Amino acid sequence: MKKFKVASIEAPLYETSGLASSQNILFSINDGGNPSHLYTLDSIGKIIQTITLPFPNTDWEAITTDDHSLYIGDFGNNSGKRDVFTIFKIKTPTDSTATFSKIRFTYQNQTDNLTPYQHDFDCEAMVYHNQQIHIFTKNWLSNTTTHYSLSSLSTDVQNLQALENYATNYLVTDAYIHQNTLYLIGYTRSGSCFLSSFELEDGKLFFSKPLKKHRLGSVLKLGQIEGITATDQGLYISAEGIKKSFLNIKPTLYFIPFSALKD
Repeated sequence: MKKFKVASIEAPLYETSGLASSQNILFSINDGGNPSHLYTLDSIGKIIQTITLPFPNTDWEAITTDDHSLYIGDFGNNSGKRDVFTIFKIKTPTDSTATFSKIRFTYQNQTDNLTPYQHDFDCEAMVYHNQQIHIFTKNWLSNTTTHYSLSSLSTDVQNLQALENYATNYLVTDAYIHQNTLYLIGYTRSGSCFLSSFELEDGKLFFSKPLKKHRLGSVLKLGQIEGITATDQGLYISAEGIKKSFLNIKPTLYFIPFSALKD
């Protein structure tokens, strides 16, 4: 996928953990523990604006939009210690005065005393589709993803029941729906990056039809892929930077034309 590299993403967006788009503008966020900033970027990864939002970044992991609002998923749970999760709904902001509301949820079958990185109640992927928010879990234990949906209007804590499960054989880190196709991205524990696509059918669950699966490359070369969105021409994918003793991979923005995914 290195041939599809657009640019390295500017600091301070080093831990880009989600990607969305609206009117030719890209939105991204940093992972948990970072400042509560929303970043707007142009099509070559240059930061246009940094917006400070009035709620904490406990573990922001995904971002999506509808026609009127932007949603930030604060539902990361690598450790397994969280049991109530929040999606912040804000009017697509131009400044820090944007109003917001909270959409909160629990998993119906989540148990206590989960082992860190060995459970199925982590999440990093979210889309808005047909008046609902849909999330896809990062299942460390079973190496699958579970699909849940919830209302974007309810003010009550919603107790989510699993709708379907799919054996991705990798950890799902983001999702996007474009032109009736669901795209999932993620990586394996050994560092292989994948993109999967599912053609959607009216009235059917997302995983009803066979998928197409593309190996994108290695985390050691691409970075840790964490965000996906689309235009009519193709898919934008963002990768978190990696700094270790033997590695220094900058956060990166990629663009894959749909024509490159036909085979």
